[in-house]
Amino acid sequence: MTAITMLILFVAVQLVTGLGALLFSNLDKLGTGYPIDQLTVSPMATGISMLVGEGLLALGLWLWFFRFEKGVRGKSIERPELLGIFKFHKLKRDVVPVKPTWWQVLSAILGVLMMAIALSQALTTLGMNNDADMALFQGMLGNPLCWLLLCIVGPVCEELVFRVGIVRTLYRHKVPGWAAAAIGALAFALVHGNVTQGIPAFIIGVVLGLYYLRSGNLRLCLPAHIANNTLAVVLMALGQDDAPASWWSITIRVVVALLLVAGALMPLHRAGKAAQVAA
Repeated sequence: MTAITMLILFVAVQLVTGLGALLFSNLDKLGTGYPIDQLTVSPMATGISMLVGEGLLALGLWLWFFRFEKGVRGKSIERPELLGIFKFHKLKRDVVPVKPTWWQVLSAILGVLMMAIALSQALTTLGMNNDADMALFQGMLGNPLCWLLLCIVGPVCEELVFRVGIVRTLYRHKVPGWAAAAIGALAFALVHGNVTQGIPAFIIGVVLGLYYLRSGNLRLCLPAHIANNTLAVVLMALGQDDAPASWWSITIRVVVALLLVAGALMPLHRAGKAAQVAA
């Protein structure tokens, strides 16, 4: 039930922020009888509206999960450090928090970036482009608040919703880890609303889900998500578009990405088993 609630909340926020952006973009037309079907939405208004909506949702989820942790322990606890708040007390079956090393975090980030580049090149080679969404994102680049949304607030909100809210909930209900990661990734892909963004969102979402389950916190998936979005925004700002590439070069990038992802996951797998035995 919690997983479904998380998804509904996220979709509701998208709808409300979309309506807010539409209203804000057309304040001068209110009460003038202007045709509704001819109203336009400013990309910057969309970005700022989403920043507020997703920022409030992320804050609410942070407070919810933090209070939940406090309630389970039944006593006051010291306020944990920034990333420590995303770890939870074990109940029946839960993720096992493991602190990754700096090189595991780096490997996780590089693995996601390499995978994202390979997928983007593959879609471009297949002629699958989404010019409408690209135009929207490019229209946001002139406002620093939109950069904050795309690079930081958006990833934080999405990780809290899809990894903590959905993947962890499914895993606690004894759904196999790989299936929980896949279901969370599928939900993540569907909310993107189109195939061009949905395919990379699903594949990378699976990786982020595995990162979360292996580490038991957001120390791997959140930095990787932030890095992925930041790279995409920087490349858009520089006007760097992917050109069609050979399938051989794309395959090499995918293999390297998988090796990097495995390099981040395997040591954590061993550390997680050790933590379970110790518990």
